[in-house]
Amino acid sequence: MILPGSMYNVGSCQPQYTDAVIVGNGPAGISLSYLLAGNRPYFNSKQHHNEILNCKLYEQLGVSIVDQDLEYLSEGLEGRSNNPVALLFDTLNHPQADLGHEEESHLEWRLEEASTVSHVVLGKGLPGGAWQMMEGEMLTLSLGSWMELPSSNFKEFLRKQRCSYCGTSPPVCNTERASVKDVAAYYADYVTENRLDKYFKNFCTVTSVRQIPGKRCTFNKENGELEQESDEGKTLWEVEGYRSAGPGSDDIVEQFCYHTSNVVLATGTHDKHNRLLVSGETCSFVHHTVADFERLIRNGEVAADSDPVLIVGAGLSAADAILAAQQNGVPVLHAFRKHAADPNLVFSRLPPALYPEYHRIQRMMKGTEDHVAGYEALPEYEVKSIRDDGKVVLCSLDGNHCMTVRVSRAVILIGAKSDLSFMPNNCHGLGIFPDRPIDCKSNQFDADLITNESIHESGLFALGALIGDTFVRFIIGGALGVAAEISRKKHLSNKP
Repeated sequence: MILPGSMYNVGSCQPQYTDAVIVGNGPAGISLSYLLAGNRPYFNSKQHHNEILNCKLYEQLGVSIVDQDLEYLSEGLEGRSNNPVALLFDTLNHPQADLGHEEESHLEWRLEEASTVSHVVLGKGLPGGAWQMMEGEMLTLSLGSWMELPSSNFKEFLRKQRCSYCGTSPPVCNTERASVKDVAAYYADYVTENRLDKYFKNFCTVTSVRQIPGKRCTFNKENGELEQESDEGKTLWEVEGYRSAGPGSDDIVEQFCYHTSNVVLATGTHDKHNRLLVSGETCSFVHHTVADFERLIRNGEVAADSDPVLIVGAGLSAADAILAAQQNGVPVLHAFRKHAADPNLVFSRLPPALYPEYHRIQRMMKGTEDHVAGYEALPEYEVKSIRDDGKVVLCSLDGNHCMTVRVSRAVILIGAKSDLSFMPNNCHGLGIFPDRPIDCKSNQFDADLITNESIHESGLFALGALIGDTFVRFIIGGALGVAAEISRKKHLSNKP
């Protein structure tokens, strides 16, 4: 057994050893926990539309996908992810999904307790991660079926939910976009239904992840006392933090300390909201989340007779804020740096039939939407300063025009990033560009494409947005790659 040298003297917090620590309890953390708990996918022998992949799968029929050569299986696959194993899992679980087909999965799942890997999942809130913190009535960007976790039908979950609400069971279509509230409930229910609760530690904040030298320990078989220890040169990870009493509570219930061979970063991108870094951004009338803005509307702090709300940004969050304002008659001044017809805007990648509300927002930004009251677009403008008297200075990017406007609130929605402050040097040196901080868009975690293990640090993995996957349907494939590598390592370490 490999144990850290500091195991016997760590103050008031006694370390516990586990094979893997997962930081983040969103869809990525949940999926990985499901796999590490001994749930293993097998090809069900149903003919796959990709003939080459189909032949490969038949070569080891009866062998779990986890135990096969994932690089070999995923070779040549193409799709909406840059991660090969994500594409492999997606084509097996949602075959031809991008063509609008709704086909049965090619996977069957078996619980094999002998394959269980000890682990813990640390999350700041309830299972579901950021989904538990979003506004409940907003619609997801993905279709309902694309929000599914392994071996669990989202449509069936919704049918049961609606039946319990109203006593009937109305039809549910997988081509519907789901509400955030339904998705959050689905993820929390998934953990319970699959008996994963024992692995999840909720309301936990990780404060430190660091490497520590390991030791090999020999114990007396009769009394369990330490008989001998020697340096092995194997490095372990120490994960420290605390658990609070519940949502919004500052009361610390307990501290924790885990020693592990594997740390998986599954933190998502909603921890730290990007700032403009202009003077006055800390004023009390400046906000950085859609949830804050919607609370202001519900509380009557902004209304139709208010000064306009300044919304800054050109992404989906800014669009959601504009939709909320429009639905409640709140006047909006909308400033964004890009040209309204810029093909790189996210709206251009969304099918109009599925996302009519977002395409209407883009028409408003272009000035081509008729009968829009209470909305003014300021394309290619940026905020220069915010004053505490409620006035904001805006200038065009070319510097030819500036204006000062009075606003009731300013809502800055220009993206977010993962909070990796608990990592040494904030994860500097671990990105594709080592001299820059980790950024999910421009400098992702530098990882092996198959295992998602860091190129620079053994035993450190990343999932989801940190490696470029933001859709749940692709995040699960990333978890498959991580689970396969951790299981392989454990199998090797158990060999005599």
